[in-house]
Amino acid sequence: MVIGILIVVTGSMEPSINIKEMIVIKEQKDYKIGDIVTYKDNNNNFVTHRIVNIMRK
Repeated sequence: MVIGILIVVTGSMEPSINIKEMIVIKEQKDYKIGDIVTYKDNNNNFVTHRIVNIMRK
C-alpha cells in the first residue's frame, strides 16, 4: 500500500536519491539493513535514511 509521494529537499541521500527527486513511501512488513526508510521526526518533518543497523530487544 502506498502511503504517499514526497519530493526530496536535501542532499543527505545523494547519490542514491537526489534533491528534487520524487520518492514513493510504502509500508513494508519487514525491514533490513540497506533499506531506505522515511519517517516523521519529533517536529513532524519527514526524514529519509538508509538502515545501517537493527537493534533487537
